[in-house]
Amino acid sequence: AHLESKLKDIGRIAHLESKLSQNGVAIKINRGGNKKLKKKMTKIVAKQAANRKEVRRVALQNQDHDRRVLALESCREQQNRRFDEFEQNQAEFNILKERVILLEAN
Repeated sequence: AHLESKLKDIGRIAHLESKLSQNGVAIKINRGGNKKLKKKMTKIVAKQAANRKEVRRVALQNQDHDRRVLALESCREQQNRRFDEFEQNQAEFNILKERVILLEAN
């Protein structure tokens, strides 16, 4: 009976050792998986940071373009005013020219 008890204990110990080694392999596999996940997460975080940086760069570029567009619109308005002034001056000059011609004719 004592021998049977010892054999059962040896069987249980062998079973526990087998389970522990399986768990050890599972833990190693899990750790390896975690390393892979960490690597992937690091890549994702780096890519997100790069994307945010690119978004900021494009936003600044857009602001610069907006400023340039406003400056060009201002120049266009200024040129239109000058053109209107020129047309008005030309019309006044033509009226004065006609008056001079009429005065000289009399």
